[in-house]
Amino acid sequence: MLPEAAGPILAVSVFLGISHTNDQDLSVTLLHLPTGTSVPLFTNVGNSDDGFLVWILDSAATDMGVADNATVGAITGTFNPEGAEVLSEFAGEDGSGEWRLQITDGTAGRSSPGACGSPTSPVRQRGPARAECPARRSPAG
Repeated sequence: MLPEAAGPILAVSVFLGISHTNDQDLSVTLLHLPTGTSVPLFTNVGNSDDGFLVWILDSAATDMGVADNATVGAITGTFNPEGAEVLSEFAGEDGSGEWRLQITDGTAGRSSPGACGSPTSPVRQRGPARAECPARRSPAG
C-alpha cells in the first residue's frame, strides 16, 4: 500500500519471483485497486518451466509471450508485458493505495501458486486457483 497523495505515476516495473511447477498454467495481472486499472502481464507462457524470476517493464526488448527456459528451471530475465499490454497504462494516475498481483492457475485440481513468493500451503481446488497478494515497494523506491 502506498501512502495517500503518493503523486502521479511516472513509470511502473514489476519483479516476479514465483515458484510453480508448470508455468504455462499461470496468468498474472497487476491491479491498482483505487482506480480499478489493471494490466495483464502474461497468460500461459513458459511451457512446463518451473517458476519465474523476471523483471517486467515497458522498455524491455523481449515480449513476455515468448519467455521460455530451454533447460530445467525458472524463466529468468527482463521482459515487457505480453502482447500489446503496457504498464504505461498506469501513467499519470495517483499511485496511492493498494496494488495487487492477481495470479491465476488455470488448471483445475492443481495447487495454487505461492502468493508473492511467500511460503503458503498448497490449496487444492476443483476449479482454477487464484491468489491475490499486495504488491510491495522495492527497497530502493
